[in-house]
This record gives sequence, C-alpha cells and structure tokens, in this order.
Amino acid sequence: MADIGATLQDGPTLQSVSRAARGAVAKAGVLTKALAGLTVAGFFLQLAAGDAFRRQFALVPAKVIPKFWMLETAAFVELNPAQLVLNVPLILFAGNLLEPLWGIKDLAQFLAVVNGVTFALIVASYIFAFIFARTVTLLYAQVGGFTASAAALMVGLKQELGDEAFEFKGVRLRFKFLPLVYFAVASVVALIFEEGSVFLMAFYGALSAWLYMLRKRGEKAPALRELPGAGVQFFTGSNVMTASADASASGASGTGARGG
Repeated sequence: MADIGATLQDGPTLQSVSRAARGAVAKAGVLTKALAGLTVAGFFLQLAAGDAFRRQFALVPAKVIPKFWMLETAAFVELNPAQLVLNVPLILFAGNLLEPLWGIKDLAQFLAVVNGVTFALIVASYIFAFIFARTVTLLYAQVGGFTASAAALMVGLKQELGDEAFEFKGVRLRFKFLPLVYFAVASVVALIFEEGSVFLMAFYGALSAWLYMLRKRGEKAPALRELPGAGVQFFTGSNVMTASADASASGASGTGARGG
C-alpha cells in the first residue's frame, strides 16, 4: 500500500510547525484555502463582535426561522478554541487530498449538504430536548463550528483512500480509521468543555456524509454497470479511469476482429 504524507523525524518545534503550516497552505486548493480562512476568520469575528455576530451567523434553534442561512454559516462560527486548533489542520490535510480528486464543485456541494442536514438535525434535537426538559435556554443556545464538516471529510477520506495509510511521528494509520479517531477526539473535547453540541456535530456530520455518499454510489452504479468489467468500486477516480480504459480496449479489439 502506498503511504501518503510524510513522517516528521524531528520533535515538534515552533519553526518546524510553522514551516509545515506554510507548506500545507501553499499547496492547498482554492476551496481548501477558503474553508480554512473562513473558519479562522469566523472564530476571531465571534470573539470580537460577540453576541451581535453569533446571533446572526451561529446556529440558534429558536432563530433558524426565518434565518435559514444559519444552517450553513454556523459551520464557520467556531466557538471552541480546541476545535479550531483541531479542525483547521484537518481542513488542510483532507482538502489537499479530496479537492484534486473531487473538484471544487463536488466538494463544495458535499459540504453544503452535510452542513445543512447536520444543523437541521441539531435543531430538531434541541427542540426535542426542550420538550422533555422544559428548559427555554436550550432553544437559544448558540451552536457553531467546523466539526460536522471535519467529520464528513474524514468519511470522504475513508471512502476514497480507505486501504491506504499515512505516517505521523512513526505511527502508521489507515485512512479507514480516521472517522472513528476523529469522533473519539471530538467526544473527549465535548466532555472536557461540557459542550454536547460538539458531539452532535461530529455524529450527525459523519452520518449525513455516509448517507450522502451512499446515495451518490447508488446514482453512479447503473452507469458503471454498463461498462465492460463493471466490477469496479465506486468513488475512486483510478477505478473509473480503469473501467473507461477497458471499454476503449474492448472497442478497439472488436474493430480489429471485424477488420480481419
């Protein structure tokens, strides 16, 4: 299996971390840079402007109607510094791998759907909690962060590169384990900071990403089955290219046989 990523041989220093960060940003695609930039900007804007900003762009269950844009903008209002430190490097890491594979349009659509579904489910969860607990503050809780999208990106990496691995500090980890690792880390953060929304975002983000990709797989299956050698897997560019090559080779051999 091919290893993706590099092993850091030396201990982490401010210089090495800064150099690695600059390198990751430099090679990032347009969408990946935009996502990382918006997440960082949203964190500092909510600190600077406070409730005036959060009441407009973070998710507030009682205010979603008529402020439907909250279902998308909440992803970029990072409220927890620990999640910011975790999510921004993950955006660069996952974006640098998925943006070239999927393209800007498909990746943006994937994240937009995941965010919309995730934050809608969180609104429903808070409403149900209010019904049972009769605590009005639940309806006015402020929820935000890139956690749902980060969990979804981990699912995307698992789907695309599940059998491959990367190394970090001598530890070899397969991509297929990334969703579970991220969910565990997000759960720890939720427990430490007593923020149940972090747990919900990670859970619903991974779930909605899995359902989205399952649907896409179903949509692509009929087209791929029409190709010779239709036993290919879905969602991998190399497999689709292989199937197309098989189809071309089959057509060429058929033409040669008729010519003979």
